Amino acid sequence: MSTRLDIAVPDCVDDNPEGWQSNCPILAANGALYYFYSNNNNTDLYYIKSTDFGGTWTAPILVQAEVFLVFSTWYDRWTVATSGDLIHIACFGQTGDDVFYYNLDTSTDTLSSQVIVFNGISAAVGSNTSLSITKAMKGRVMKV
Repeated sequence: MSTRLDIAVPDCVDDNPEGWQSNCPILAANGALYYFYSNNNNTDLYYIKSTDFGGTWTAPILVQAEVFLVFSTWYDRWTVATSGDLIHIACFGQTGDDVFYYNLDTSTDTLSSQVIVFNGISAAVGSNTSLSITKAMKGRVMKV
């Protein structure tokens, strides 16, 4: 059973990212809202889902433990001429030297396994660090 959560979810609904894809709920083709957030208390990355337009939300579902509070998402249908159901997720590890990738299939609510897309010591995570992910029209997923 869904319960109301005390999580500050922004009042914007994002069916077109325009650069704010990590700050707003994602409206999937099935009508569900997905909201990704990092818990400031333990730095874990979670998502919650609502099927009643934000009236109630699922319990938080862990995506990645110990992230550096920097993550980005991209929904397949934000890419022109694409009809997929994946939400692509990129995040920094806690130490800031690894970048992880996941995808969430909104048609089955299945979260993929972790993929390390960058494993190195040259990433520098600080107060002005940002991370972006997008899916190109030919299906390639890119992070910057």
